[in-house]
Amino acid sequence: MFDRWTFAKDEVADAPRFAPLVALVVGFAAYWFPLLPVIGSCAVGSWANIARCTVLFLLGMAAGVLRWKKVSRYGVMGLMGGWVLDVVLSVQMPTVFHCSHQLLPFEGAVIYGVTALCAWFGYLGMRFVGSQLAPGFVGRNKRSLAYTMLALGALIAPVSPLLLPLELRAKEQAALTTLQMLMRQQTRYQALHAQTGYACQFGDLSSELSNTGHSSEKRKNYEYAIRGGYTYRLWCVGDAPRNAYFLEAFPTCVPSCGNIAFCTNESGLIKSVTRSANRKWDKDCWKDGVELTPPESP
Repeated sequence: MFDRWTFAKDEVADAPRFAPLVALVVGFAAYWFPLLPVIGSCAVGSWANIARCTVLFLLGMAAGVLRWKKVSRYGVMGLMGGWVLDVVLSVQMPTVFHCSHQLLPFEGAVIYGVTALCAWFGYLGMRFVGSQLAPGFVGRNKRSLAYTMLALGALIAPVSPLLLPLELRAKEQAALTTLQMLMRQQTRYQALHAQTGYACQFGDLSSELSNTGHSSEKRKNYEYAIRGGYTYRLWCVGDAPRNAYFLEAFPTCVPSCGNIAFCTNESGLIKSVTRSANRKWDKDCWKDGVELTPPESP
């Protein structure tokens, strides 16, 4: 299938000798740049991970153009080197780098497997494309094509930090919207069930919340539900007829699910607390939170 290539398999003499070094640096940047908005996090969001894979795919394409696997291998080595540095920093500075890396060495194997596959598919894909082009085209333009792929990878890496904040804002806004919906449903439920008062179960308020469960902690009576990367807790206050409730929404994973926790009660007041260095930053939203909306009129 690759017989139409115009240079031999081991012909790298006229290939740019700095290409592997560039791939190493770009791979390292592809790991670290998405972490810059939230230093010390354990995840970067799905879009930033796609950007990482795209960078490795482009490095693989550059390797395929040059028929020099060393380029893609160095790209993977750079990304894995970034991950190793993250592990070391998590051990040395646990108050800043919160990720515990409890899945070692499985975590490393997964990251390596995914990135290596992205680079390998890029390499094979470019070889296939080259076999379908007019004879001599890749041979004449391989330097230009390789430079283009390396430049695109180098461009995506620094742009990738912009993807996580966009994803986070969308999830945080969705959590706030869900909390507001639950508040309205609580008001409606109380009006229709005067003898019961406010609801204690998400099933009485919405059919959109899944994975519900009940607290197993002593003296803590709440139901929880998971939706869109956020965990919601509905606290049942008092016996029927209940005239109070408490709702919380906090990210299930930080930071890829969100950096803001929300809470509200029967007053209609919503408060929010933003992630801080304190690992229990989301545990006392009502006490430490900032008011988002004024209380609703009775």
